[in-house]
Amino acid sequence: MKKPHPNQKQKENQSSLVDRWLARAKNHPVIAILIFVGVVIIGLSQLTDAIQKLGKLVFRDETAQDQRSQPLVPDWKAIRGEWEGPDKKGVIRGKAKNFDALYLFAETLTDFVFSAKVQAIDREASLALRMTPDGKNGYLVIFVPVGSNWGNPGLYLAKRVNNKHTFPRSEGMYIPLEKWVKLTVKTQGPRILVSLDDRLVFDFLDTDQPIFMEGRLGFRIYGDPSATAAANFSEIHLAY
Repeated sequence: MKKPHPNQKQKENQSSLVDRWLARAKNHPVIAILIFVGVVIIGLSQLTDAIQKLGKLVFRDETAQDQRSQPLVPDWKAIRGEWEGPDKKGVIRGKAKNFDALYLFAETLTDFVFSAKVQAIDREASLALRMTPDGKNGYLVIFVPVGSNWGNPGLYLAKRVNNKHTFPRSEGMYIPLEKWVKLTVKTQGPRILVSLDDRLVFDFLDTDQPIFMEGRLGFRIYGDPSATAAANFSEIHLAY
């Protein structure tokens, strides 16, 4: 004679136990109520646990998505110079030996708010905005600290047309080399607002043609064979 499978026997025992409880419930309303309440509690507990697990899963996915969105723009274009980064800490390091060195985002933008912390190691550190892809036209926000091996210390807004510069705005400042400062640029059509460490320095309305209304963002360092330049950039933020 074939012996029943252990799992089948266990199921039969569980089935008979349920039958006995149901028989008692018919004759004892109190027991029936207790069974019903127990089923509801168990069901709510399982539902709550499922919701918590789902919430953790969704939150974890959003966090992972935020982490994947760093760095700000993964596609960069270097125009001369030596560039590295962003590294795991979000720092971009650049060096210029032969005059102008640009590191630009691939995306072309119009109006935006762009900020970054900059650190001039030995000369200057600049933000580039609304640059043409070849880097020959656009605007620069140039930070020159005290002790620089080039130029008077201060903050400058430069306009570049076919690699020639005019300086519609400038302000003297006395910030030492290697000190991190925050530069913020906001564009509204032909209007450019520049802040240093969250203090508004320039509010410039460009009325001279050509007026650059769109272009690429990034960083610029200027150096030459007799006075190389190195700079670092971090905490990059962009809104548009």
